Amino acid sequence: MSSSNDQNVRNLKCKYNVEELRSPLYSSKKGLLALTGPFDKPMGKPGIKSRHRSFVTTSQAAKHRPRLYHNGIHHWKDEWPDMSSAAKSNHSCECSQASAVLHVMAELWREKQLNDVVLAVGKRKIGAHKLVLSACSYYFRKVFTQDTEEEELFEYTLHGIEYDTLVVLLDFIYTTQLRVSFRNVEEILKAANYLKIDLAIDICCHYLKDNLCRETCVKTLSLMSNFDMPDIEEAACKVIATNFLFASRSEEFTFLPFNSLLLLISRDDLIVDTELQVFEAVLSWIDVDQEKRLEYVVKLLENVRLPMIKPPDLVDHVEPKIMKFPSCEELLKEALHYHCLPLRQSILQSPRTAPRSMLKLLTVVAIGGHPRLAKELVSQTVRYFNPMTEEWKTLTVMTQPKHHHAVVNLGGFLYVVGGRETTDKHDAPLKTAYRYDPRTDSWIQIADMILARESFQLGVLDGKIYAVGGRVNENVSLAEVERYNPLSNEWETVAALSSPRRCIAVQSHSKWLFAMGG
Repeated sequence: MSSSNDQNVRNLKCKYNVEELRSPLYSSKKGLLALTGPFDKPMGKPGIKSRHRSFVTTSQAAKHRPRLYHNGIHHWKDEWPDMSSAAKSNHSCECSQASAVLHVMAELWREKQLNDVVLAVGKRKIGAHKLVLSACSYYFRKVFTQDTEEEELFEYTLHGIEYDTLVVLLDFIYTTQLRVSFRNVEEILKAANYLKIDLAIDICCHYLKDNLCRETCVKTLSLMSNFDMPDIEEAACKVIATNFLFASRSEEFTFLPFNSLLLLISRDDLIVDTELQVFEAVLSWIDVDQEKRLEYVVKLLENVRLPMIKPPDLVDHVEPKIMKFPSCEELLKEALHYHCLPLRQSILQSPRTAPRSMLKLLTVVAIGGHPRLAKELVSQTVRYFNPMTEEWKTLTVMTQPKHHHAVVNLGGFLYVVGGRETTDKHDAPLKTAYRYDPRTDSWIQIADMILARESFQLGVLDGKIYAVGGRVNENVSLAEVERYNPLSNEWETVAALSSPRRCIAVQSHSKWLFAMGG
């Protein structure tokens, strides 16, 4: 007996189940009963991309694995989750009965029999059954069950819905077949949202996700501006970001709503050869309708990272175009100043000076160092630890080897100061200082310190760098403190420590710089 029941369960591909609908889009409207079945995911398991541009969901598609609804859980298997034989038999009977009822109701609807309501859209009308509409649409359920005159209405007028879309949704309600394509998905979503047919919304969402590719991503993002579907919007943005050059040259790109374009160009993971391509894409969008889109130019260009464009391109390609928009001149000045004053870049940082990258790694950096053996050379290698692979990898090489030097991070730049270049005890420590730019893998030498020192520490406070303590040799330690100002590229002497210290620890907190130990 159990074997027979199991066989019946495996043949449930054409069966239906009556369950409580718990859609995330309408979570507050629990208690709505809807006929559900294997009609909302005919394209296979989750995560499998489809190249189809349209599909028809059908309970007859036995070759596809159905998406079954049981106790509010979605299952992608040909059988129900573990249940007793008796429970499986009961589910099989319930599904068979539900399927039979729906089949008969569909026949009555096609033959226009026992209709108790007529839906009117403009001058066109179509008959239906209140009970079926109420079972699948929270909107109709509320209309037909509230204690008003509309409860007894035979004709009900709908506004804001196209007649052809209404017919598609009615056909879905009665037959579980929803014909979706990019030509009608927007109208179906609008109507399904208005009528609160959650299962139709779910099918449209799956269709958009399964057919998301570089040819459809822009249209999908544009479509999402009319609906609150952040997961699909984010998925479309990711595809566009990966294929930005292709997408930005499509006709659909020029019709993107402002908010969608702003969301897109503000992303860090936008893949482009140069930021100039983002700038040109934004201007192309504005040029389509300058009269209406001119008001958005400042907000859009604020999210284009002009300082990341090379100076020749700024002068040759950006300046002639951006000067047409006087309100954007400050953005151009910011970019030009950023390049003209490279030593000040660490204090000129803004969201526009951050490079676009798909990966941001918070890591530890090891710079130079004393060799373990006397015959070995002082290191000038800069390494970083990758927590994802648990490996140390080379980042760059310093301009000179160093040990017992000091390092600090200011504005995303590494400052390497002082220390020794050799292991010879008779050599004096260094007063040289360098700044490393990880975006361009380049070093710049900044002003030398006033005093040469090693075994000291650097600290940052209010955008300035402090060199604290240290030593000149094994016998002489330092109490002197000096401060570097990136704005003037100069070191100046400030208040000294109470006593000479080497190997001291330095940390800033609030408006104070603390020196400890040593």
